[in-house]
Amino acid sequence: MSAYLSAVNRKRLYAGLLLEQTDPDARGHLQQALLQGAVLHLHCALGFYLMEIAETYQCADPDSIVEIEGLAAALEAVDKTPAESRELQHLAATPGSWLYRLKDCHGALLRVRNAPAGPQEQDGDLIPAVAIADREDWSLLEYSDVGEWLRAFNEMVDRQREVMVEC
Repeated sequence: MSAYLSAVNRKRLYAGLLLEQTDPDARGHLQQALLQGAVLHLHCALGFYLMEIAETYQCADPDSIVEIEGLAAALEAVDKTPAESRELQHLAATPGSWLYRLKDCHGALLRVRNAPAGPQEQDGDLIPAVAIADREDWSLLEYSDVGEWLRAFNEMVDRQREVMVEC
C-alpha cells in the first residue's frame, strides 16, 4: 500500500473527526479552532493526494509535488495527462468550486489579516471607509462550508482512485 494513500486517508480521517466535534449552530473560539483545524488537515490531505497521483503515474520525485500546477508539470514530463489532474486543475481554477474555496480559505488562514493599506474615503464626521479585496472573508468559518469541502474531497478521491487502480 502506498504511503501517500495512507497519509491521505489519515488526514481525511482527522479532518472528519474535527468536524464531528463541532456544533453546526455554535459560535466562538473553540468552534473556529475545530473548523480551522479541519481545513488545515483537509488541505494537507490534498497535498498528499497530489503526491499519490504522481506516484501512481510514475512521476519522478512525488515528494516534490506541492501544488496542482506542479502535478500537471510532473505528469507532462512523463507524457501523461490523466483525468484526475485535469479535474483538479479545473476545480482549482473555477471560482465558487469547493476546491477553489478550500484553497482560498487555506491561504487566508496562513496570512495575518492587517488593515488594508490604501486610500480611505471619508464623508464628514463618519468613520472612514476602506476598500477591501473581492476575496471572501474567511475570518469566521461555517460548518456547512467545511463539511461540503470534506464531502466533495472524499467523493472525488474515492471516485478517482477507482480509475487509478486500472492504471
